[in-house]
Amino acid sequence: MAALEETSKFSEAYPMKGGDGPNSYANNSTFQKGYVDAAKELLSKAVAEKLNTDVLLSSNTFCIADLGCSVGPNTFIAVENILEAVEFKFQSQGLNLQIPEFQVFFNDHTLNDFNRLFKSLPQTRRYYAAGVPGSFYSRLFPNASINFFHSSFALQWLSRVPKQVVDKNSSAWNKGRIHYSNSTDEVARAYEAQHAEDMECFLNARAQEIADGGMMVLVIPGRPNTLPHSNSLVNMSFQLIGSCLMDMARKGLVSEEKVDTFNIPVYIMTSQELEAAVERNEHFSLEKLETIPRTLVSSTVSPIQLVVSHMRAGSEGMIKQQFGEEILDELFDLYLKKLEEQSSIIASGTETAITFLAVLKRKKREMAAVEETSKFSEEYPMKGGDGPSSYANNSTFQKGAVDGAKELLSKAVAEKLDLLSSNTFYIADLGCSVGPNTFISVENIIEAVEFKFQSHGLNSQIPEFQVFFNDHTLNDFNRLFKSLPQTRRYYAAGVPGSFYGRLFPSTSIHFFHSTLALHWLSRVPKEVVDKNSPAWNKGRIHYSNSPDEVVRAYEAQHAEDMECFLNARAQEIADGGIMVLVIPGRPNTVPHSDSPGNVSLQLIGSCLMDMARKGVVSEDKVDTFNFPVYYMTPQELEAAVERNEYFSLKKLETVPHIPIPPTVSPIQLFVSHARAASEEVIKQQFGEEILDELFDSYLKKLEEQPSIIASATETAIIFLAVLKRKMILVN
Repeated sequence: MAALEETSKFSEAYPMKGGDGPNSYANNSTFQKGYVDAAKELLSKAVAEKLNTDVLLSSNTFCIADLGCSVGPNTFIAVENILEAVEFKFQSQGLNLQIPEFQVFFNDHTLNDFNRLFKSLPQTRRYYAAGVPGSFYSRLFPNASINFFHSSFALQWLSRVPKQVVDKNSSAWNKGRIHYSNSTDEVARAYEAQHAEDMECFLNARAQEIADGGMMVLVIPGRPNTLPHSNSLVNMSFQLIGSCLMDMARKGLVSEEKVDTFNIPVYIMTSQELEAAVERNEHFSLEKLETIPRTLVSSTVSPIQLVVSHMRAGSEGMIKQQFGEEILDELFDLYLKKLEEQSSIIASGTETAITFLAVLKRKKREMAAVEETSKFSEEYPMKGGDGPSSYANNSTFQKGAVDGAKELLSKAVAEKLDLLSSNTFYIADLGCSVGPNTFISVENIIEAVEFKFQSHGLNSQIPEFQVFFNDHTLNDFNRLFKSLPQTRRYYAAGVPGSFYGRLFPSTSIHFFHSTLALHWLSRVPKEVVDKNSPAWNKGRIHYSNSPDEVVRAYEAQHAEDMECFLNARAQEIADGGIMVLVIPGRPNTVPHSDSPGNVSLQLIGSCLMDMARKGVVSEDKVDTFNFPVYYMTPQELEAAVERNEYFSLKKLETVPHIPIPPTVSPIQLFVSHARAASEEVIKQQFGEEILDELFDSYLKKLEEQPSIIASATETAIIFLAVLKRKMILVN
């Protein structure tokens, strides 16, 4: 069932130290309390300005959820602050008699110490209390049921450790470290991708649960936008704990292998990263984003001892899971000693530490299907029609991939497709464009399915076939339908819409297929065309030769898109069905800048900048134009499937290269294919009149640098992935 399945997806739990002992979170959370107190005024102001009482008057109960509540006492203080602010809002509007009753849901992981939480509930509370176990990265409440979401010092915790960083066969293996902040770029990007996906899941879940007129207030420990990961106080603390564990491994007190497979699932975001996540999600508007004033914590112990006790309360549970309880005292004694030797860490870290408060409101709800479609409203169709520049007449590269994949596809059907009892077999080709390649792919699928039935002696049970051809709404479906084979053996239908959203009813499609389409993103990352963003991609139209900030924006967009794609297909695929994806990519070890597709886009970008210098196009238009294309590696696909968890990756193979019979020079073929694929997106930004000059310039540059084609062809790969939906278990 959906709710059970959603919960199991986020099964890793990292509770704070329970009970009321000397190392418990209840007795070691004064830092957090300081920020709850400091946030009170901002929270009250947010409620006064942003909470919609008109909508709430129709209900007798005001429902509050505190996400990541832990065991108290801070959650109770935060809830009391919310109640006071809501009551004051009603009173200030002369609505004393309409003040509702309050129901408060305290949420944290299933392993949280709810016994301690419930025993600590204030005796004089003015609300009904309930505990809700489960990850806040998944659904927790019915639709439109919560008026006020609150979370304080919880969203830095990821739903899980990125799997790549503890995988010895991954380029992101984080050997000898327990965190990303002082690690390689691959490790940092794995954490960033996990954080981006988690935020998308968090916002999607809350968007369904929040009531009309309600709001969400998030108090998040972060780092300034310009501060490197390694200089964040929290990150420096984890680096130091990691070095303590490695010292203990060298002494034989813990296994080095256990250190190599242990990472802390914490990511310290910037305010810009939060803004970008909200923008990408699109369900919420960010009404306020303010830094909370720093507060002084009164304590009877030294600042260093306070840091150690707080770190232990927060991380002891997960360390114990990996290494056992017996190492804890020695580990944190060593941590204390290292902090005393490097006391400047506390001073410099405290100076740069920030905590920010974000106020979010749900955007107006439309019908679910319309909303799902509008979220992916940017469209990049291939060149339609049947003219000399059309995709129909310039897709022989793509046909080569379809032909090269045929044998692998047939083998996948023979080995992985379950024989179905349905009278109709439903196929969906995602990103079909206008033909003819989509028709060849469909014919290959039908042949393979028929052969599977025949090889099992089931000739009489071969089903009828219905094929759904999907692409963007602006795709040339007229051309597609006119080109349908006259002798086809299937019923045909066109399905407009982005394959990053839902397209079909639940469990309705037996075979999903997509060829050379998943390199297109759902959108250009907004940060790269924002002049105020550190990821602004000025003077370039793609990420492959750009600064790290631009690359990371593209990587985050790709990670989110893959999560959306897999989530949608997980709901739509029928039991026993399979999905075959043919994806243009790059080898795991090839840099972005050396990928053939990326080299091609770099060259188009240089042509546009040449035209801007001549005054043929506006430089400002070039600065706000980027291609929504990302070339993934096989490892990135594997990581996306692992993170999503709904599918198992049954096969991942490189498609053999099929030589194309030359009718024109390889360079002219390269240009005509690039134009057919990119003309529409370029025309949207710059107009039609520049196209001939642009692609003439592109042809000339390629002729001057013919080695680009040779080296690009050498490094180009296309891989075929076969995915099956995991079994849905109902307890």
